[in-house]
Amino acid sequence: MNTDDILRAAVKCQLITTGNRDGLYADSLVRFASLILAEALAEQEPVAWRGYTITNGYTLHFHYGEAHRVASKIEPLYTAPQPAKQPLTDEQLWANDEIMALNADLGWHMDTIKTFARAIERAHGIGEQE
Repeated sequence: MNTDDILRAAVKCQLITTGNRDGLYADSLVRFASLILAEALAEQEPVAWRGYTITNGYTLHFHYGEAHRVASKIEPLYTAPQPAKQPLTDEQLWANDEIMALNADLGWHMDTIKTFARAIERAHGIGEQE
């Protein structure tokens, strides 16, 4: 998810309008999204990556940078199956000091924070999809 995707999600959640998407809140929205994702995606680290190139087919890489440099399609590999990613609970969302500090800057209602957090999670395949 890049900055444009985050700002589109914010517009969809009616946090900002298309007219002010590059204004005051853009940096804060990106920071908020990265905090939500860091919390929601906390999981086991991959042990290797499977990369795909047209000339060599599938190859195994033990360093992400190497895989990213030579392969067009990269898939993380784990030592055990990964459980389905679950959205943050409301308690986890409110307990994150960084999110709450950021909200102090933004001044959003708690329901607005939750709506935007769920939009970011859905964009990454976490939780119920619309």
